[in-house]
Amino acid sequence: MMAIKVTDVVPIEELRQHLEYDDEDRDALILRQAQSSLDYCLRFCDEPRWKGVKDLPSQIVQAMLLYLCDAFEHRGAQTEVQLYTNQRAEDLLFQVRNWRGTEEVS
Repeated sequence: MMAIKVTDVVPIEELRQHLEYDDEDRDALILRQAQSSLDYCLRFCDEPRWKGVKDLPSQIVQAMLLYLCDAFEHRGAQTEVQLYTNQRAEDLLFQVRNWRGTEEVS
């Protein structure tokens, strides 16, 4: 799988806007969490036809943003309330997941 840089998909300014965070002092954290969220989405979908940013469907970008928000809000994963899987993000990924297991030849 080709590595896709998260800021080629969504600029840092939009990542901050999505998180409703206006300062630049957590950019390193935001970028690390955004990259890991994007990487997770790409690995989960396992679509070999996605070679670059232009190939990514909107569902991947939206799911990545939802996972980023969860990661940012619950950085320590220690909470008194039960955290659940982000069902909306999973629904988006299931729409574009490679269920074939191989690249289709056309």
